[in-house]
Amino acid sequence: MSDEINKSTEVIPVEAPAPEVPVEVTPTVESPVSEVPIEVAPVEAPIEIIPIAETPVFSPPAKEEVSEGQRRSISIPEEPSVSSLDRISLSFKENMLRAKERLLLANKAIQLKRQKQLDKLIKLFSKKTKVKNKDVRGYLNVPDDTATTYLNILKKEGKIKKEGKSKKDTFYTKL
Repeated sequence: MSDEINKSTEVIPVEAPAPEVPVEVTPTVESPVSEVPIEVAPVEAPIEIIPIAETPVFSPPAKEEVSEGQRRSISIPEEPSVSSLDRISLSFKENMLRAKERLLLANKAIQLKRQKQLDKLIKLFSKKTKVKNKDVRGYLNVPDDTATTYLNILKKEGKIKKEGKSKKDTFYTKL
């Protein structure tokens, strides 16, 4: 079979804008297995390589010398257009609104936690008749200043009363 293909191969010149190159064309051969004709594509002409011109090498500009009497002119960039200022202003306002919303949510969470602590403190007063700052710190697991703040809030609301003559002897009772 391969002998038949080699014998029937002919060299046919192909017309092209490039110089003529002889191209081998293989005729259609029937496959003995599937009996479907197989076409063999012709070999392409060689590609011409065109040299690329060299690119110029960048060299920094020469340094200008300025005497004491001369001044250099400085180019000042133009001010942003009104539309870009508006866009920046709008973005700033949106960010501020988001920050205010987050702050309000944080304050609500703090108030809710404080109210829960005050409710626990009221329960402590129902268990004990005399409560000291030390008792509040241990019960709520808070620092001295926070315990004092909670006791002052309840005192202001009229729920407890402060008693004792000295700082050591101070205690609170439920009204």
